[in-house]
Amino acid sequence: QVISTLLHNLLHDVPALNMSGACKVKGAMYNQHKEEGTVILRGNDLMTGVLDKNHIGASAGGLVHALYEAHGPTKAGLCLTIFGRCFTQFMQFHRAFTCGVEELMVTDAGNAARRKMLNTANWRALDCSARFAEIDYGDDCSKVSGRELEKR
Repeated sequence: QVISTLLHNLLHDVPALNMSGACKVKGAMYNQHKEEGTVILRGNDLMTGVLDKNHIGASAGGLVHALYEAHGPTKAGLCLTIFGRCFTQFMQFHRAFTCGVEELMVTDAGNAARRKMLNTANWRALDCSARFAEIDYGDDCSKVSGRELEKR
């Protein structure tokens, strides 16, 4: 129903799309629902089938290809945009998360926190090494250089 609604809204101003095409997963894999192995669209309604890589990806004979052939690159591009937004929304709401460029940007505050953690990790590693080598410097190795520990 979601795909049919999307297609009706996308193609409201052009002739309806009618097509059929094979899915990547064969119908025999669906046991008693063998008809799911073929996508059938009639009047912008998805009658049967599972939209998979063959229909959404860059494949000849798929839904996006049929849209491109019948209604041009603008409608095909809009369809891909709509699918991308729907899939992203589904993943965010139901299963996982996505990561945008904003989340990958390192700020000055983030860099300072990372540097502090790395320094703490370095001193902890040095402290553990001193304990392993049975060198007693109290619980703080910040007064001892790594070279001095290597000598011992």
